Amino acid sequence: MKCKIFFLSFFVFTSCEQCREDKDDDLCSSREVLNSDIIRKLGYFYDEYGNGAYREIYFFYNNGVIMTPGVIESQYFEDLTPFWNANNFFNSYQNNKLNWGIYSIQDSMIRIERWYPSEVYFPVFRSTGRILNDSTFVINHISRCDGSEASSRNEIWHFKQFSPKPDSTNSFTN
Repeated sequence: MKCKIFFLSFFVFTSCEQCREDKDDDLCSSREVLNSDIIRKLGYFYDEYGNGAYREIYFFYNNGVIMTPGVIESQYFEDLTPFWNANNFFNSYQNNKLNWGIYSIQDSMIRIERWYPSEVYFPVFRSTGRILNDSTFVINHISRCDGSEASSRNEIWHFKQFSPKPDSTNSFTN
């Protein structure tokens, strides 16, 4: 029994968050400052799924950072303020790598890079698509940085004005 406890304790202490973070992918490219108005930034973009019951949300910043609080249930669609307050956003999400990434825009193409969860570490995936206008873009491809694990998509992202926008300060997208 003592042997089992020792090995269990050893496993728990050696699988710490810092050990896992050392194995996470690096972002594919460097962050760029984007002062362009090709997409709106005084709010967030969302993609609806689950027959409209859920939205994935991205906040875009001029410093090339994106922030995602993840998936939001329909009860919070009209006003995210109760969501931020109920979930104590800045204490629980701001220090989570999965909520951050970077983006770049070239002509009418958009590229988003961010970490995704897996059982062992956080791999980076790159989503690419086309900007239709300042309040709509389509993601049609996602892959790893090296082009592996590629798949087609048809995600239509729409803009919704929102204020105050959360701060983009984080320790992952420097």
